[in-house]
Amino acid sequence: MSETIDIGKAAYGWWARSLGDDGAGRMARAKLRRCETAADALAIDATHALHLVLGGRLQRRADTLALIAVALANIRVSHPQSAAARMGESLSALRFQALIRSDTAGLIRPLRRALVQIDSTANVGRLARDLIYWSDKTRNDWCFAYYGAAAPTPQTNDIPTLSASEAKK
Repeated sequence: MSETIDIGKAAYGWWARSLGDDGAGRMARAKLRRCETAADALAIDATHALHLVLGGRLQRRADTLALIAVALANIRVSHPQSAAARMGESLSALRFQALIRSDTAGLIRPLRRALVQIDSTANVGRLARDLIYWSDKTRNDWCFAYYGAAAPTPQTNDIPTLSASEAKK
């Protein structure tokens, strides 16, 4: 039987332990913040500790594992708001658009820059979940959060219908 892991809680726990304010945590955080590529991040032992905390399921998605490690190393303080909502407060629309157009492999640099713009504060667990599932749906959710609008939830009662005679007009 496979064990279900809460990605957000696991990532937050790793962030708090591995990137804490002790000497080893500060060193790991500094090394990860300087990473430019996935290979750079994969050469750091803290990234592999994250891999184990996340259940060892990202070996075939090394770029995602590296992205999460680098992104979380750039967070100084966990904040209740999501990264995207925080970006809506201080990141230019052009920079945000470039960020959400990035694929996982090309996201390290623009995300690092965006996190600096939001004073390195965001919801750690939410950021990890968003990055592990970086997709069109996640990008859409980030756009709604950036512009301060709630993501739409489809409700069948709200869908307008037309009668056959109205549709012909």
